[in-house]
Amino acid sequence: MTKSFKKDIFFENFEAIGKRKYGEQYELHESEFEILLKLKVYFAKDVESAKKLGINLKKGIFLNGPVGVGKSSLMWLFREVLLPDYKFLIKPCAEISLDFSQDGAKTIFQYSRNSFNRNYIPRIICFDDFGLEPQTNFFSNKVNVMREIILARYYYFLSHQMITHFTSNLDADAIESIYGKEVRSRLREMCNLISFSEIHLDKRA
Repeated sequence: MTKSFKKDIFFENFEAIGKRKYGEQYELHESEFEILLKLKVYFAKDVESAKKLGINLKKGIFLNGPVGVGKSSLMWLFREVLLPDYKFLIKPCAEISLDFSQDGAKTIFQYSRNSFNRNYIPRIICFDDFGLEPQTNFFSNKVNVMREIILARYYYFLSHQMITHFTSNLDADAIESIYGKEVRSRLREMCNLISFSEIHLDKRA
C-alpha cells in the first residue's frame, strides 16, 4: 500500500477486506487513489466532498475502463462495507441475457417494474460487465435485453429515483454503437462516470 492510502484508515481497512476476499495478492495502487476516493465519497453520501468532486449523489455509478483493472472487485468490496439497508444487488449482464432466453419478458420486468421492495422502495442494482452479454433470443424474438432494462429503469429513475450502477469495458461511442443513442443519453443522465485509464494495469496479468 502506498503512502497516499496509508494516510486514510478507510483504505487500509478496505485493502484488508480485499485480501480476505481475494487473497493476499490483492492490493491498492497509487494510480487508483482518485477513483477510490470518488467511490468512497459516493457510497458514504458525503455531500460536501461530492460537490467538490462533481459527483451527483442522486445518480448511480458507471465504472468503466480496460479489462482486468478491478472494476467488478471494487464494486463487490464497496458493497461489503455498506450497512445492510444500503447494500445493492450485483448481477452479471451475461446471466441476465441467459435468463431472458429462458424466461423472456419476465427477466426485463424483474429488473425494472418489479425491482421494488415491500415498501415500494426501488432496489439498487449493479449490472456487472455491461457490454459483454451475448445476444440472445426468446423463441424467435431477438431482443437487446440490457437496452430494454436500461430504458425501463430510466423511467423509474425519473419517477421513483431508482439508482443503477454499471461496470463496463465500453466507452460512450461503443455504448452508442451497441445500444443506440437513446441508451447513451440516458446513461449519462442516470450515472456518474468514473473511469480507469489505460495507465491502470491488468491485475490478472
